[in-house]
Amino acid sequence: MALWLDVKYCNMLSPRLDQFQLKSTNPYKVNFRCPICGDSKKNTIKKRAWLFQDQQSVFFKCFNCNAAMSAKAFIRRIDNILYNEYSIEAYKELGVEVPQATAVAAPAVIHNNEPLKKLKKISQLRWDHPAKQYILSRKIENPWHAKIFYCSKFARWTNTMIPGKMSVENDEPRIIFPLLDSNGKMFGYQGRTLNPESKLRYITIILDKQHTKGFGFDSVNPNKTVYVCEGVIDSMFMPNGVAALQGDLLSIKFPNTVYIPDRDVRNKEIMKLAKRIIDKGEKICMLPEICPGKDINEMILNGMCQEEISLLIHKNTYQGLSAQLHFSEWCKISF
Repeated sequence: MALWLDVKYCNMLSPRLDQFQLKSTNPYKVNFRCPICGDSKKNTIKKRAWLFQDQQSVFFKCFNCNAAMSAKAFIRRIDNILYNEYSIEAYKELGVEVPQATAVAAPAVIHNNEPLKKLKKISQLRWDHPAKQYILSRKIENPWHAKIFYCSKFARWTNTMIPGKMSVENDEPRIIFPLLDSNGKMFGYQGRTLNPESKLRYITIILDKQHTKGFGFDSVNPNKTVYVCEGVIDSMFMPNGVAALQGDLLSIKFPNTVYIPDRDVRNKEIMKLAKRIIDKGEKICMLPEICPGKDINEMILNGMCQEEISLLIHKNTYQGLSAQLHFSEWCKISF
């Protein structure tokens, strides 16, 4: 994000920050009492929260409660009205049309999928249920809770659709992410284990092998830019996002597609995939080192918001020669 924009709105936030004091303008540095933890209860003049410049952005850090986030995320937490103004100006700064709504829409209602009717939706589970706790721990928003399911016996449930597909000897519960086509019909599903010691975190079952493997086809608008992520949960935080289920991102193609591989610049397989995307002339987002995480969900968990991530992706999307040049700096391995 532009440094001047961060500085402008941090200064506009100053009336809300107790004992706000500008320490330096270049680099930008401000000290105040932390509004998150309240700072010291014994010493009312002690202030351990800072807004500081790091390259071309401003970040917040409290040395009492250890809260840390981007300036935009901090503004959003303190003053939602000012945050909305910041977001609009940020879109204009990048020359991007300001969206009418930045929230990610939930997919269409599932219908005519008998196997799913045997399962409970996450929204139907009690709050302390392990499956619901997992979904909440990943900060997946409530509209999705009615579209994700819990299966107590994954192998047995799978065998009702594909007899003999799985051994039931060590059956286990899994969270079910249905794979739906544009008509809302299930052509497969992905099961996520709740057991941290399980050898297979994800198991993908395809019922119709004629269909392209992926998540989100029921809600995607092919007439708009489609963002192809590696993981299901990542795609839930992207407007018009789909997931290739940790497979080949290039297997999914729309008229205007942006591919978002994980930012694992030392992973040979991911870097090979990124190079193939570039060599085919497709648009690719190369997430910068400043990102607080290797994928979209990690960035959400580390304090970024969906609007901030959308802007970051727009700013770091490349194609053609510019993609080749940037890849030579982004990739940290040699082929």
